[in-house]
Amino acid sequence: MDERLLLYFTTLIDKGSFTAAAKSLHISQPSLSAAIKKLEDNMGLTLIERSTRKISLTKEGELLFRYVQDALQ
Repeated sequence: MDERLLLYFTTLIDKGSFTAAAKSLHISQPSLSAAIKKLEDNMGLTLIERSTRKISLTKEGELLFRYVQDALQ
């Protein structure tokens, strides 16, 4: 698993939006979106529900987020 994709995923969740996360990561929003899509494709899961105003985690996304947070501690 690409650790960079996990960093992007956790930053996205921490920041709450693609725009804020991309700014924090010093990458473009389309690059972040593509990276998250790649992570989802690699895992064969939808991790994030997207809307025009906010993001929310799917059940699988919540599990991955908790797992990554635990692994980082």
